[in-house]
Amino acid sequence: MSFACEITGELLPTIDGDVVVTPSGHVCGKRLLLAKLSENGGKDPFENSRALTEDDLVTLQHFSQKSKPISIIPPNPKATSMPGLLTALQREYDSLALELFDTRKALEETRQELSQALYQNDAAVRVVARMGMERDAARQALQDYQAGANSKAPVPDPDEDNSNKKRKIEEATSNNVLKEADGDATVPFTNELPGEDLKIMIASWEVLKQTRKASQKAAAAKAPSSEAVASYALSSLQSWHKSSCRGITAMAGAKAGLPFLVTTGKDKQIVVYDWDADKVLHTVSSGSKPALSVDINEAYVVAGLATGKVELFALEGGADVGSFSVSNTPIVDVRIHPDGQHLLTASESGRVTISRFDRTQGITPISVFHPEHEEKYVCGVLHPDGLIYVAGSAFGELLLWDLKSQSLASTLKHDANDDPGITRSEENDAVTNLAFSSNGYHIASSYASGKVVVWDLRKLKALATLNTEGDDILGTVHAISFDPSGKYLAFGGPGSVRISTVKEWKITASFDVSLASCLVWGDNWLAVSSEKKREIGFFGIKTDVEIE
Repeated sequence: MSFACEITGELLPTIDGDVVVTPSGHVCGKRLLLAKLSENGGKDPFENSRALTEDDLVTLQHFSQKSKPISIIPPNPKATSMPGLLTALQREYDSLALELFDTRKALEETRQELSQALYQNDAAVRVVARMGMERDAARQALQDYQAGANSKAPVPDPDEDNSNKKRKIEEATSNNVLKEADGDATVPFTNELPGEDLKIMIASWEVLKQTRKASQKAAAAKAPSSEAVASYALSSLQSWHKSSCRGITAMAGAKAGLPFLVTTGKDKQIVVYDWDADKVLHTVSSGSKPALSVDINEAYVVAGLATGKVELFALEGGADVGSFSVSNTPIVDVRIHPDGQHLLTASESGRVTISRFDRTQGITPISVFHPEHEEKYVCGVLHPDGLIYVAGSAFGELLLWDLKSQSLASTLKHDANDDPGITRSEENDAVTNLAFSSNGYHIASSYASGKVVVWDLRKLKALATLNTEGDDILGTVHAISFDPSGKYLAFGGPGSVRISTVKEWKITASFDVSLASCLVWGDNWLAVSSEKKREIGFFGIKTDVEIE
C-alpha cells in the first residue's frame, strides 16, 4: 500500500517511520513535516490555529507479508561523498516543495480576498448610484413644492385695518420689491436694478471699454490668416457624453483666452474640457432634464435647464454653488456677467432675469425685464462689456435691453417683418441664434429661413446679409459665432459650416457636416457640435483625420 504526501503531492517511500499522520488526518512525509514545523513555529500547516509537535504525529508502519521490516542505515552525510550530495539535493527539494505549498495556499487566500473586494466594490457603486438618483429626485420634488407654494397668492385678512395696509404698501414701495407670475411660478424682481449692483456693472463696463482696443489688437495678432482658415479641416473628434442618449444641446467657450470648453447633452450631463491639457476636468449631472444653455468663465459654470431652473457650479472641483427656478418655461440663454458677480438668464416666456451670486449666499434674483407686449424668447447674448443684453424672439425680432438706462433701448426687425401685410408669428422668420463680435458694435443674427444678418449697433441698421444668394445656400442656420479677433464669422446648419470674412463678407471656408447646432471659436480652432450626435468636431489646420 502506498501513500501520497499532502504537501508535495508525490508518493511516499515504503520505509518504516517515514510516513506520518497529523491529528487533523493529513498524511505527510515525516522529514518534510518536521522541517515545516521548525519553520512555522510548531503550527499545523493544514490548520494554523492548532499547535503540533513530533509527539503528536502517528507513524504508519509497513510490513511485507514475507519479510520483516527492513532497517536501512542512513548514509554518511558528507558533501564530498555521493550520499552527502544526495542529502543536500534532498534538502533543497524539500525546501522548494514547502515553498510551493505556501505559495499555493497564499494564492488561494488572495483569490478569495480579491473576490470579496470586487463584490463589495460593485455593491458600493450600486448604492452610490441609487443614492444619487434619490438625491436628484428629492431636489426636484423640493423645487416643485417651492414653485407651487410661491404661486399661491396670500389671502388678504378682511379684519386688517387701513393703517396696516398703508404701512405695508409704503414698505413695499421703499424696498421697490414686486412679484409677478412667470408661467406658473413666481420670482422676486424690481423694475430697476439696485444702485449697488448697477455701480458694480458700470465699473466693470468702464474697465472693459478702456481695454477693448488693446484686447482686440492682441487677439487680431493671434488670429489665423484667411489662407490658414481656408485650409481648416477636421483635426479631431471628441466624445465625452454617453452613447445611450446622443446629442449636444449647448456649448460655450471661456473668454479671455482661457482653454475651457463646456458642453451639455441630452444625456443630462455637463462636461468641462481643457483644450490645452486635452482632458475632461469635470462631469456633473443636470438633474432630471437636460440643459438647453450654458456659459463659463474663469471660476464658474452656469446652466439653464428645460425645467426653468438655473444651476451654478464652481469650475474648480465642480462643487454646486447654488440654483433657483426662474419659471416653468425653458431657459433659452444664460450668461455670466463680466463682473463675475451677476447672472443674466432669458426664459422662453419673454423675461430676462438678473441675479446676484457668490459662494456663501448662492444665487439671489434681483430684477426681471420684460416688454409690454407678449414675447417668446428663443435665444440671447450679452454684450462683451456687459451693459447690453439682446434677446432673439420667435417672431424674428431682436430686443436690445440697456441695463444702464434699465429700459428697452431698441427693437431690430428683420426685413420680412417690415412688410405691414405680414403678421407676427413664429412661422414668419424666427431668430435661431445670436453672436456679438469682440469689437462691441457688430451683432450677428441667424434665422429659420437660413438668412444671416449682421447689424451695426451704432446705427441700428443691417450691415450685411449672408446666405441668401447662390445654389448652395443653407436652408436653416442653427449656429453662429464670431472668432475672438472679430475677423471671421462662422455659421452652420444642416449639411455645412461656412466661414465668412468680416468687412468683405466673403465665404473663406466651408466644411461638410451632418448638422451644425453649436459653434465655438478658439484661438486656432473651431468646435462644431450637433443636436443629433455626441461627438464634438474640432476644425483647424488640415490633418489626415476624416469626418464621419
